[in-house]
Amino acid sequence: QPAVGLQLGVVAGWGSVVYGLQLFQLNNVFGVLLVAIDLQRAQWTDEVLDNSFSAAPALSGLVLDPYASEGFVVVTPPGAPSVLYKFMMDSLRVFGIYSFQTARSYHEVVHTMTPHPETRTLLIYAPLTAGSAEALLNPRKVDVIAINMWAVDALVPPLADEQGK
Repeated sequence: QPAVGLQLGVVAGWGSVVYGLQLFQLNNVFGVLLVAIDLQRAQWTDEVLDNSFSAAPALSGLVLDPYASEGFVVVTPPGAPSVLYKFMMDSLRVFGIYSFQTARSYHEVVHTMTPHPETRTLLIYAPLTAGSAEALLNPRKVDVIAINMWAVDALVPPLADEQGK
């Protein structure tokens, strides 16, 4: 059975390329597709981020970092903490995944991401999930999470430490 596209989510652009998230369903499983459309060349590229959700996740955010040719995508499964994917803008290859936490009685659910290029930091705003016991007791509690945008995405030539030193 072919996959059914359900929703085009968050969109961001850089130069002539528009990036977006596409929610799809295949049989009873939901997935998220990362899409890049080059408007100048009329080319479409896509990469499956995850195709193992039992219910439709929220497409929570997309931020581009042209300085490092990287992007950040946040997907939030129902009743679970958000997941951050880091990808290369040219190939859409995912090279980093960060799962947010369940702390006390709530999940970290990302609402907003703001990049700060001068400090190479991605600030993530994650208020308490609505309906949790702690959210009702302390409605003003917010988690602000700083993610370092510097990262090693490849080693050339590949190196291995076979001695464990």
